[in-house]
Amino acid sequence: MIKRLLSLPRFPAIVVFLIAGVFAVAFAFLVANLFQMAAANLAFLRAYGWRAVMEGGLVQLLGLSFNGTLSLVCFLGFKICETDLTRRYWRWVGS
Repeated sequence: MIKRLLSLPRFPAIVVFLIAGVFAVAFAFLVANLFQMAAANLAFLRAYGWRAVMEGGLVQLLGLSFNGTLSLVCFLGFKICETDLTRRYWRWVGS
């Protein structure tokens, strides 16, 4: 059931294009300031040590890791859609 649902060639190209757009927007939203926030969080943890952990620095680092993982999933989803659309195009062109 899930394999059939995730099979991109069964969807029209415009739907795959819209899905790729959603993945691209989500990726951009998740990546915005991610590296700067991670660097600031690590500097905070390094400078204040255990006190920073008690103030929630470790929880914030876990949240940043989750956002990074989710942004990677969005990027991979975009690339899968892009690959499918490229294959469809070359099949349509006849090469």
